[in-house]
Amino acid sequence: MARHQLTVLYILLLVCVTLNIGMWMRTHQTKAHWTNVPKPPSELNITSSFFGDATLAYRVWALALQNFGNAGGDYMPLKDYNYQYVGEWLNRLDDLDPQSNFAPFLAAYYFGATQLPKEQIPHLVSYLEKVGMRPGAEKWRFLAHAVFLARHKMQDMPEALRLAQKLASIYRPGMPAWTKQMQVLLTNEVGDKEAAYILMKSILATETAHMQSQEINFMVDYICTKILTPQQAAADSLCTPDAGKK
Repeated sequence: MARHQLTVLYILLLVCVTLNIGMWMRTHQTKAHWTNVPKPPSELNITSSFFGDATLAYRVWALALQNFGNAGGDYMPLKDYNYQYVGEWLNRLDDLDPQSNFAPFLAAYYFGATQLPKEQIPHLVSYLEKVGMRPGAEKWRFLAHAVFLARHKMQDMPEALRLAQKLASIYRPGMPAWTKQMQVLLTNEVGDKEAAYILMKSILATETAHMQSQEINFMVDYICTKILTPQQAAADSLCTPDAGKK
């Protein structure tokens, strides 16, 4: 190869290296800019990239929703998320696969950890209520988690009590007794001890055949120590030694 050809190659190599170094120095601190959670597309558009396969679209977009806040290696705090759009995404995913538990788990255990619960969690509670009322194995657990979020995150007792009443309404044998007891506990918290007493006694009267002895013992103890005064407990036959216990 002629000398002048080698010289041209060396010059080109030097130019490429110089441009590469210059590009690196200009861009090495540039990061992807997070534009927050996008508005979800329609059900037709969300499945079109997957040739109408709703199940595959659900899996891909559910993982995308979980990772929307990971921008260029940085993780955005949940308080910066647009929770209105998060709620819309959850409902869109529910349209694609109403039987899957992945999106409800994201709502309950991931997005439910936001640092701005009173402002953001209502978007999750309405979604979890819808899922939790749906017939299906263990779906009621998401309604129970909605009660927890409303009571302990939102600090909204009326909403928590409303949801607890819905949870009690779908009770069936095989579900733990606390799903019926929760409305009693909340009723007692708001100060309506007479209603709490009546509810708890009615549960004991109708559901003991489906309950474990520990659950029955807890309910008796709760009535006698949390709802009734010591004087009322002393006069109540339920609170005599070993009453109601198996």
